[in-house]
Amino acid sequence: MQKEVKLAKGAAFRPGTYSNLKSQLNAYHIFCVYYKFRPFPCIKDILCAYACFLSKSLSSFSSVKNYISGIKTWSQLFGFTVEPFLSTEFKLTLRGLSHKNQHVAVSKLPLLPTHLIDIVRLLNIYDYLDACLWCFLTFAFFGMLRASNLVSRSSTSFNSREQLIRDNVVVSEKGILLLLKWSKTRQNHDYTHQVSLCCSVEPSICPARAYKHLVSLIPGDKNAPVFALPVHGKLLPLSRSVLLNRFRELIVLVGLDPSVYSFHSLRHGGATLATKAGIPEILLKHHGDWRSDCFQTYIKQASVDMYRVTSAMNYLIGS
Repeated sequence: MQKEVKLAKGAAFRPGTYSNLKSQLNAYHIFCVYYKFRPFPCIKDILCAYACFLSKSLSSFSSVKNYISGIKTWSQLFGFTVEPFLSTEFKLTLRGLSHKNQHVAVSKLPLLPTHLIDIVRLLNIYDYLDACLWCFLTFAFFGMLRASNLVSRSSTSFNSREQLIRDNVVVSEKGILLLLKWSKTRQNHDYTHQVSLCCSVEPSICPARAYKHLVSLIPGDKNAPVFALPVHGKLLPLSRSVLLNRFRELIVLVGLDPSVYSFHSLRHGGATLATKAGIPEILLKHHGDWRSDCFQTYIKQASVDMYRVTSAMNYLIGS
C-alpha cells in the first residue's frame, strides 16, 4: 500500500512541472548556502531577501513570483507552515518589486498565409525533415495548435498518448480530422478534442496535401509518430528543437525577424485569419482549444480593420 501511495503522489506533477520545482528548490538552496541561511522552515525575512535576490537576475516579476511559488509548494510538501508567504511584510516586498521591475513581454507576431506560402516555396518537400515541417506548419496554422500537441521536446520524451500519431489522423475527401487526446489545458486524457482541417484552396499550404505527401514519403504503421525521421529502419520521433531550428532558418530567408516569430505565431496567425473571416468567438475558442479568453489577445487585426469603428462613426456624421 505504501508503494501505491508513493506512486500516486509521484503522479501529482507533470514531468515538466516537477523539473521546474527541482530547479526552483536548487536555486533557493544555493541562495541559502551562500548567505548561510537555514532554508526550511521559511521565515519572512529570508523570503523578502530571496525575492530581492531573484529580482536582480530575473528579467520579469512574473518569474520572481514563479520561483517563490515553487518554494511555497516545497514548504507544503515538507510539512512546514506557509504563513510567512502570507505575511504583510512579504506581500509589501513583492508589491514593491513589481513596481520596480515592470517588464513588458514581447508578443510574437502572427504568421499570415502569405508568410506560409513564402516559407513552403523554400522547402524541399522530398527531404524528410522539410516534408515533416510542411505538414507541421499547415496543421499548426489551420488547427491553431500548440507545438506540444504535435511534437515532444525531445525524441526520448515522445508520448503516443500526448503527441500526434498516425492513428489520430483521419483522411477524408473534405480534408483531415485530428483526434487530440491531450493538451496543455487537458492533461488528464479525459476528452478527445476533434479538429477538422478542410482542404485549402492554396495547394502549397493545404494540410491534406501535406499529410498525404508525408505518409507517402515516410511510411509507418498506425502507432507511428506523425512527425518522425527514418533511422536504421525505425521511425525516430522528431523533437521540437530540430523542427524549430529549420523553421528559424526559413524565417530569416523570407526576410522576417526570428526574434518575433515562433511556432506560436502559427496559432496566432490562424486565429487572426479566422477572426477576419468572421468566425464567431465561441467557435474560434473551441477550435483552438482555449479554456480561457486569452485567445483574444492573440487576435491581431490588420491596420485597415483598426479604423472600422471611427470610419463607421464618421460615415454617420457625414450622412
